[in-house]
Amino acid sequence: MDFCQGYTEETARLYIREVQGFIAFLPDSVAYITDLSRFHINSYLNFQMGRGLVNKTVNNTMCA
Repeated sequence: MDFCQGYTEETARLYIREVQGFIAFLPDSVAYITDLSRFHINSYLNFQMGRGLVNKTVNNTMCA
């Protein structure tokens, strides 16, 4: 069963853009998903908030 089938094309583009941004943010030392740590995620969240985004926006986008 598929979940979240009701999202729009714009929402799908937003999710793709956010994932691409997160991947681009990661250092070269992260080559595999198993290389990710809490540090990498927190660094990205802080980077996004430093750009002026609010906590709720950053968390909602990353959770999606």
